[in-house]
Amino acid sequence: ENLDYKTILKYITGKYKYTSKEDAEQIADYLVKYGREHNLDPKFAAALIAKESSFNKKAVSVTGAKGLGQIKDFNYKSLKIDNPFSIKQNVSGTVQYLKRMVNNWKKS
Repeated sequence: ENLDYKTILKYITGKYKYTSKEDAEQIADYLVKYGREHNLDPKFAAALIAKESSFNKKAVSVTGAKGLGQIKDFNYKSLKIDNPFSIKQNVSGTVQYLKRMVNNWKKS
């Protein structure tokens, strides 16, 4: 898990220069924490966040998806999100949602 943290942190700080070191550390930390909680590879969730928001915690899409994982308003309640721009809440929600989707794909 420490290796995952270091790998993710190095990826964010190396490629996404405008993401502050403090934010990158928090993102990496929560990706590992929630990845472990939900049995999901944190690097998989990091790849999704890279694609969705380029690690911009304030990102808003043209369709209104918000934050790191670009979560839509109608998902907030089931993901326990009050503030989609909170790193902790958004990473938690992103990992949960991604795990839910992986489980759905496994069933089909």
